[in-house]
Amino acid sequence: MAPDPDEDVPDWYQQVATRPIVSALTGRQIGRASHHAAEWATAFEDDDRHLDRMPTYVHYYPATGRISAEHELPRPGAESAAYRLDAHGSPGRLHLAMRDGTVRPVDEREAGPWLRRRKSLSTLPKDHWIDFVVCWSGVPGDRTVPVPPNTASDAYAGPFVPDPLSSLSLGQQLANSTGRGVRLSYGSQGTRSHDGRYTRTLFADAQGRHRAWALFRPDPEGPDLDRLAAVAGLSPGGGEVSDEMRAGTLRLVRALRLTFGHDVDDAPDFAELLRGVAAVDHMWRGDTDFDAAGPFTLDLLNRVVAAHPEAASGVDRAAVRRVLAAAADHWAAWPGDDLVGFVEVPAIEAAAQWMRGGDLEEEAVTALDLSGPHEMGEPERSRMFWARVKAEEILSAPGTNLDTRVPKVLHLPPGTRPNGYRGTLLDLLTRAFAAGRDATDPDVAAAYDLDESGVYATTGVRTTGGDGSGDGRDYTAERTPATVDLARFGTPSGMTDTPWADRKGPAPYLVRVTPDGNAPDVLELTFDGETYRVPIGEFLELLAHDTSLTGKELDVPVVLAFSAHDGDPGDLAERIAQRLGRTVWWTGFPADLSPPGAPGKPFLTLRTTPDGAEPDANAWQKARPAQATAPGDAPRPIQAPLARPAARPGPHPDDDDDDVSEAAARPAPTEHGTRGRDE
Repeated sequence: MAPDPDEDVPDWYQQVATRPIVSALTGRQIGRASHHAAEWATAFEDDDRHLDRMPTYVHYYPATGRISAEHELPRPGAESAAYRLDAHGSPGRLHLAMRDGTVRPVDEREAGPWLRRRKSLSTLPKDHWIDFVVCWSGVPGDRTVPVPPNTASDAYAGPFVPDPLSSLSLGQQLANSTGRGVRLSYGSQGTRSHDGRYTRTLFADAQGRHRAWALFRPDPEGPDLDRLAAVAGLSPGGGEVSDEMRAGTLRLVRALRLTFGHDVDDAPDFAELLRGVAAVDHMWRGDTDFDAAGPFTLDLLNRVVAAHPEAASGVDRAAVRRVLAAAADHWAAWPGDDLVGFVEVPAIEAAAQWMRGGDLEEEAVTALDLSGPHEMGEPERSRMFWARVKAEEILSAPGTNLDTRVPKVLHLPPGTRPNGYRGTLLDLLTRAFAAGRDATDPDVAAAYDLDESGVYATTGVRTTGGDGSGDGRDYTAERTPATVDLARFGTPSGMTDTPWADRKGPAPYLVRVTPDGNAPDVLELTFDGETYRVPIGEFLELLAHDTSLTGKELDVPVVLAFSAHDGDPGDLAERIAQRLGRTVWWTGFPADLSPPGAPGKPFLTLRTTPDGAEPDANAWQKARPAQATAPGDAPRPIQAPLARPAARPGPHPDDDDDDVSEAAARPAPTEHGTRGRDE
């Protein structure tokens, strides 16, 4: 698989460790893998040799260790015509094993040229396609702020992709580099064997929601792309086609594929669809109000379609076709007309007015963690603009009650009138969307407000327990020690070991918090001298976006300790377990920290309750995440194509079955994953 030694390529090309995948069924090579020898022998070789006998997959639920029923894998051709490429991966990166024992993460810019030179790929028969056995192979790099510390953890929620029309995934780069169809995943994937049967696995998220497979095909290039540029009206036809025209045409083609599916190019009306989406692009670029808002985006197309009368009954494939036909007719009748002459988009117009006011750069520096306005380019401006559009849509949506939304999200006293705070809330929501938060949820938006206020900056605490160390959060008003010993706890009768004291690996994640004595569903969080009353839903989102917790594997439990005998710690523990996909240890007894002068590191001490109940060695209880009987779908980093109008035979990447079979009643056998490694 290595390039010829005399090729003019980077030195690292010669140092990649790869090995053939040889079918146990036919004895023929069916692909190539990049894993170090020991890992290959123990975790990958046997299953990889059966990749050509795995037409099905199961969903694997890492929070519960269960599996679903089997489903047919999507495929762009016969399974026997697939070439398998197996390596570790993470969003936007391929993790290649090197001969010196290290791992080299390469992004799509490096991976594409390296893959293009693989002789085992370039010499494949024309009808062969590529099975990309690499985690997160269908999504570009994560643009969340701050960047998650560990994308290989099962707790990782997935990447934020602000502009999928410009950011290429590894799978798309592989398709472009080889000119072949590719099967890939929007999450971690692996293989599984049980009783001689081999299947693929697709990892659900921490909440048990299903992730998806996808099929990609190469982007058009060369004369094909130039022809499409002429069809779209982006080039004069018959004349020279500039790089800018080609890039603009590619954006339109990708938008259609993400709306209708990867095979829309084969649709009889593809040329009409392309002319329609190009008409929207012409109207967008011709409107001087949007000069600084960036290029045509999927956000723009979705909003134009939803706002047009042809989609009044709902957005589906037929409605999009009608809107694009209307756009083409409008542009033909009134060439040069502005976007607002075709459709009413008040949120987009409001965002443009905000952008002209000069606040965008200041907000971007904060939201995107830039060193200054000089780092602002077109991608950043576009990202901020569409974040503002989303914020405007929330506050102008029918039924939005600013009297409750403003004080909740901004943590103002109850009853605060929203007058004068709407602009503040708009700015906060804009920054939250730009950073990658789903601020349509008021709890998520409110948690982001606390994040900006410094809730994570001053509440951290180190922990020890068992044979490892860890960390946690102390949201109480008490003075927090540098380290808390979680291997033991105190009671009125003396010291005893915690029930998790003998666990291996990192110490549990401590969460100390004070319940509100007057409201059972409210907690009091104190930091930087201020106390905030936080509903439980918001607190769950605060934990779910805490990078010091989300970077840990799901087998690291949470230890929940209330500082007062109020509220319902058991209920909160159950809700934390379900939201985070983690085991939560909790107690119904109020917990303090050991007083100064006690031997050793500070530890938790449990107090007698006001009604006289006294804690003993069995004071701690455990809440575990429950397996959903009908799991939903996890949010996709890149939008799923609209549903097809009717069922048709054969598997399709957008089809899924939420059935959790009897296999879900038992733990899954060991999974052989291809999850990436953070180097």
